[in-house]
Amino acid sequence: MKKIYISIAIMLLFTTAKSQMVAWDFNGLTGTEASVAPVSADPDLAPTALTRGSTAPSALANSFNSANWTTTNLLADAETNDSYYQFTVQANNGFYVSLAGLSANFRRDANGPRAFQWKYSLDGVTYTNVGAAITYTGTATNGNALPPLDLSTVPALDNVPSNVVIRMRLYGYNAVNASGIFALGRLFGNDLALSGTVSPIVVPIRLISFSAANNRSVTQLQWKVNCTSTSAVFEIQRSTDAVRFTSLNHQVETQSRCALPFYYTDDKTPEGTSYYRLKSIDVDGHISYSKALQVVNKDGQADNKLRIYPTITEDDFATATIAAAKAGPATIAFIDQKGAFVKQMTISLQKGNNNISLLTHGLSSGTYRVRLVQPGVATSTGTLIRR
Repeated sequence: MKKIYISIAIMLLFTTAKSQMVAWDFNGLTGTEASVAPVSADPDLAPTALTRGSTAPSALANSFNSANWTTTNLLADAETNDSYYQFTVQANNGFYVSLAGLSANFRRDANGPRAFQWKYSLDGVTYTNVGAAITYTGTATNGNALPPLDLSTVPALDNVPSNVVIRMRLYGYNAVNASGIFALGRLFGNDLALSGTVSPIVVPIRLISFSAANNRSVTQLQWKVNCTSTSAVFEIQRSTDAVRFTSLNHQVETQSRCALPFYYTDDKTPEGTSYYRLKSIDVDGHISYSKALQVVNKDGQADNKLRIYPTITEDDFATATIAAAKAGPATIAFIDQKGAFVKQMTISLQKGNNNISLLTHGLSSGTYRVRLVQPGVATSTGTLIRR
């Protein structure tokens, strides 16, 4: 009989090898381990060790086992009592996972649980049944390989993104008494295995690079992309405040054209600071944006000159002396050492010298970068130390 079970396990191993993602083999264990890590796993998958709920391990070698299972024939009682084994899987960043099957070798003694239920959760709170309840009353010394559980019919377990953790639990109940033992393991090869696929997330239009180079009023922009989309739309957008952007061009390209670099020349770059970004639209209408690139056109215009006095203050006031290149509204922002904007004020500048009172009340002790932003003029910065 043992040879038959070994043959079944070998057949199971070979039929799932092509899509096996993670597996546990308990051969060589004492049986008292609190948790057991998988012996193999897909490199793009992050599995966790197999653990128990409230059940207690016993010294059954070559297995992951427990006593103290729920004795009633109610799954709800097993859930309340935390009578389960559990493991989790999660795709690495840039991948998604689809589960196909779950294989396990069961072993119980004459007093162990006789009813079992696999469940899954995608939020760690709500657990959903997978398949029907399992009745297993065998008492073979080395257990039995159960038929694989089909997970491919569960839509929620298909194409699961990397920000979702899949939790799998096996609940056991209807034990003859609390001293009964149930184990995974003791057969040849893997004792618990999960099959499926881990696939990279395919981005229809993937931005490889985006650059901007300014020479006075002319800005040269270049970008490279990788397209799986059959067509692509690109727009170069410009802004003077990095908030409100205006499209400068609109070009529709084929997938084959995406293999070559793209270029665009903006020969009307405004004086001062400008921001450029690339808008991409794939064949299905999905929109993505690049990060905004900053360029400074100093063609014929001086920068604002900012000076903070005193640089070190214990009072609630300091003075910003600004030699403004032009009149108009501007913004002064206080940025802490972590890069967070902690205070901001709007001012009106006159061309030439300006003395602006800075209210430092409410600022914690520390060093702050003071940033002066005026549309059409290069950004200026100063330093203020609050004690």
